[in-house]
Amino acid sequence: MSSTAIRYRLPGIILTLIGGALLFHTFSPQYADTMIGLQHGPAFFPRLLLFGWLVLSIMSTLIIPEALCDALDIHRRHGKAVLLCLVLLLFLLGLKPLGFILASFLLCLSTQLIVLGRVSMAGGLRACLWAAILSLSSWACFEFAVGIPLPEATLF
Repeated sequence: MSSTAIRYRLPGIILTLIGGALLFHTFSPQYADTMIGLQHGPAFFPRLLLFGWLVLSIMSTLIIPEALCDALDIHRRHGKAVLLCLVLLLFLLGLKPLGFILASFLLCLSTQLIVLGRVSMAGGLRACLWAAILSLSSWACFEFAVGIPLPEATLF
């Protein structure tokens, strides 16, 4: 494997190690005492998110064609990663005022548009449709199947 390919995979490896350590920490005895008598303890949602983190970081490490490992592409992908982190920060800040459904819709839509780059009008409409489906289905899953209430909009 070339040094460029290793440098390209290094962030995924680091994120996998951090996510694995955090997920392992949620199974420590300090969380077991707080789960007595509860259907879903306080570590349930972090475990769910960390499991998703692990899956995505492992995929980003393993599923990288060698053709994508040139220096220009690495800088472009790092720029997208920074932009995605900013979008995630805006999602977290907007969760209470916008509510989960609208904030997650905007997160899904902006993530798709950042990852896809330039899209046609039809591609933008498909991105809107997928963002709506994902935000509504995740809200319904947490609200009805799991029984965890999600933030509602306080702005309007």
